[in-house]
Amino acid sequence: MVLKGTLVIRLRDRDLAIHEGEFAIIPRGMEHLPVAEEEVHVLLLEPKSTLNTGNVQNERTVQADLRAAALLLAAWGIFKTGDA
Repeated sequence: MVLKGTLVIRLRDRDLAIHEGEFAIIPRGMEHLPVAEEEVHVLLLEPKSTLNTGNVQNERTVQADLRAAALLLAAWGIFKTGDA
């Protein structure tokens, strides 16, 4: 759900523009790329087991427990989620 701003979700066949107050459900396994031209605030709901890098595990992959802690700290304004 977009709380502030506009988020574009790029799919293979089209782009979805999601505006403030709107949300989209992306089916499991569907390739997608979230893009924000300017700052956007979102509420992201997904299973705890979902990796931040999709089905790829590399140096950018964050373990679920660490990711949950980082998101909680970000919600409290302690640091930006891009830092995790």
